[in-house]
Amino acid sequence: MKIRYVALRPTQAHEKRGGIALTPELLAATGARYSRNNEGLDQIVAKIDWANVDKSVDGIFRMVDYGHASIADMAPVAMFIDGVSVFAAYYLWAQSPTGSGQESSTRYIKYSSTSIARPESLGIRNKKSYLAHTKKAFELYEKAAQMWTNLAEKSPELMNLPREVIEDTSEKGVKRLQRMIRNFAFDRARVFLPACALTNLMLTMSARNWVELISLLLSVPYKELNTIGEKMRDELAFATPRLIKHAAYKQETRDVFQQSFEALREYKVTNGADDGAYLRLYEDKKTNLKKYLSNRKNRYSLCGDAVRMMTVKFGWKRIAFAELRDLNRHRTGNKLSIFKPNGFHVAIDQSPNSKMTKELEILSKYPNRLIPQMIQKINKGDFTYVYDYLLGHTMPFEHVTTLEKYIYEAELRTGIGAHYRYAGHMKNTLKVLYRLHPELKGVIFEGSAEPE
Repeated sequence: MKIRYVALRPTQAHEKRGGIALTPELLAATGARYSRNNEGLDQIVAKIDWANVDKSVDGIFRMVDYGHASIADMAPVAMFIDGVSVFAAYYLWAQSPTGSGQESSTRYIKYSSTSIARPESLGIRNKKSYLAHTKKAFELYEKAAQMWTNLAEKSPELMNLPREVIEDTSEKGVKRLQRMIRNFAFDRARVFLPACALTNLMLTMSARNWVELISLLLSVPYKELNTIGEKMRDELAFATPRLIKHAAYKQETRDVFQQSFEALREYKVTNGADDGAYLRLYEDKKTNLKKYLSNRKNRYSLCGDAVRMMTVKFGWKRIAFAELRDLNRHRTGNKLSIFKPNGFHVAIDQSPNSKMTKELEILSKYPNRLIPQMIQKINKGDFTYVYDYLLGHTMPFEHVTTLEKYIYEAELRTGIGAHYRYAGHMKNTLKVLYRLHPELKGVIFEGSAEPE
C-alpha cells in the first residue's frame, strides 16, 4: 500500500507572468484574512516572507481568529492511493461525497490473482481459508472472462454495436472492436472479483474533508482502513501540518458505527427475482414538473426551481456490489449501503442460450454458498466478512437527493458508455417516476447505454 500527497505547481505561463503561487496552508490562511479586513490579495501577499513561508503562515493564522474547519476548507489536497482493497476503495468514495478522482476500472482492466491484499493487513487470521477463497474467486473470474470473450468474438452483434463498427476492417477499426470485446467480457466477468482484490485510486478534496475522512478511518473497526487513515495523516502533514490536529480517533464515531452494525445484524434479508427498484417524490401534487424541465437541451442544462428543490429518495432492494460502487460515487445527498448479502448477480440476463445459462448457474454456486457464511460472520461480529464479498453479491442501497440531481444521474447512467447493469437499474427507477408523472416520458434524456 502506498499513499502519497501530490503537490500542485504553477504552469510555466503563470510563472512567466509573475503570478502568485501559494502552498495549500498559505492559500487557506490568505483566504481567511478576507473575513477580517478588506485589504485585498496584493496587500495580504505583500506581507508574506517568501524566504520563510511557514513563518508567514503562522503569522497570518495568529492574526486571524478563525475556526480550524473553515480554514481547512480552503486548502486543496490531492492524494494517490495505490494497492488498497476494492472494499477500501468503495469505502473511501462512500465517505468522500465532495471528493473528485478516479479508480482503476474493473471494466477496462483485467485483474490478476497475484494482486490481492495480504490477509494480515485485513485482520484476517485464517490465512489458508482466505487464500482458498481468493483462488476460487479468480478461477471463476477467468472462466467467465473467457466465456464472454468467446461469445463476443463469435457473435459481436450481441454487444449492441453499430453494424459499421463490427464491419470496420481497418487497423484502427479492428483494434477498436477488440477493445470493445474486452470491455464487454470484463463488464460481465467482474462479478466474480473478490472485494480483497487490490486497486488504485486518486482523490482530490479540501484539507477539511481529508481530516474528516482520516478521523473516520481511524475510528472504524477495520484494520486496513485504520492503516490507510494513518498513512493519509502522515501525508496530509506534508500539505497542511497545522490543520491535522483533528485527524484522530473519535469514540463517538466508533459508537455510531457500532450502532449501525447492530442494526445490520437485525436487518431482515429479502430475496427476489428483480432489483426491487423504488422511487419516492416529496412533492406538491400541483407542481407542473414538465414545465420546469422544458428549457433543457441536455443533461448539463439548468433545471427549473421546482425540480431543483424537490426531494427524492430512490434505490434498490438488490443491487450488486459492482454497480453499487459506481452509483455510490454521485456526490450529492446521502447514501446508505446495507452491507448484508441477499443474492448474487451472474449476468444470466445477458445469456443468449440455455447452454450458457447453465454454465453461468454452475459458476454462481460458489458465490451463493458464501452468503450464509457471511451472514454468520455478521452475527458473530466479525467485521472481516466484507472481504468475502464478490462484486456480484447484491444488497440494498438507497440515495436521498433532489430531483434535479436524480435526473442528471439517470441520464448519465443510461447514456452511451454506461455499464449495462446500472443502466438497467436506473431505467427501473425511471419507470417508477414515469408512473408517477407520465408527462415526463420523453422530457428526460434517457439513453440506450450502448458501449463506448
